[in-house]
Amino acid sequence: HHGIGHLSINYVIPFITWTGNGQVKADLIALNSATHRDPGIDDPRPQIGRLPVIRNADVGNLCLSLLGMPPIANSTRNTQQSIVIK
Repeated sequence: HHGIGHLSINYVIPFITWTGNGQVKADLIALNSATHRDPGIDDPRPQIGRLPVIRNADVGNLCLSLLGMPPIANSTRNTQQSIVIK
């Protein structure tokens, strides 16, 4: 129910990437543990002093980084293009 924001069903969204080059499977959160935290099923609201969680809003700048392009102008997510997939 979207009216109850603290329910994990309202904020846990699959974020899946594919490298297409036959690499073994890897956990996206584990690959990025230096820059992002694993939210588990906790409410992932931003918290001062804690690493951010990977969000679906990060995908735009992730895609651009894979293409060797700069981040989306005025974006607020993954602006350093620090999320890695391999």
